[in-house]
Amino acid sequence: MTGFNATNTTGGTIDLNDAVALLTITGITQDSGGPLTVTNSGGGITTTGAVTAVGNGQISLLANGTVTVNAAITAGIGNGPGGVLLFTAPAAADIVINSAAVSSTRGLMTVIAGGSINLTGTASITRPHRQQRQPNGQHWQYQRGGDRHDQRRGAHDQLEHRHAAGQYHGP
Repeated sequence: MTGFNATNTTGGTIDLNDAVALLTITGITQDSGGPLTVTNSGGGITTTGAVTAVGNGQISLLANGTVTVNAAITAGIGNGPGGVLLFTAPAAADIVINSAAVSSTRGLMTVIAGGSINLTGTASITRPHRQQRQPNGQHWQYQRGGDRHDQRRGAHDQLEHRHAAGQYHGP
């Protein structure tokens, strides 16, 4: 299968395991609150349509090649704790977010690339205000090359880091 589009409104999970050179996601809607996982062990993943999950729905896109995001990825719709994981395995595989927003209303945001993480145009990775805050504020962490950078953020947590390389983790 080289293209995938799914909607789940009744309950349970969306879980696709594929092994093609490039898997194109034309849209996924997970309205059940369950997890949404797409794994392509044969190559990369490209999104051309929105990928959304309500409530507790965790979105995970895992590839053995470059992940290219061309449409919004949104988790935790309805103020749920659902998060987002974007992951590439090989050392040369990148994550490229092209003028799209990757966001969660309250959940963990994790972006890990074997190569580089590139945000182009109006692309962003965001996690808005959290109702239950840690006493010392929220902690964002991203790693570039061998250097580790930590930042404390205020009431509206947002990280927009263009042309970063390495890893990004944010609550």
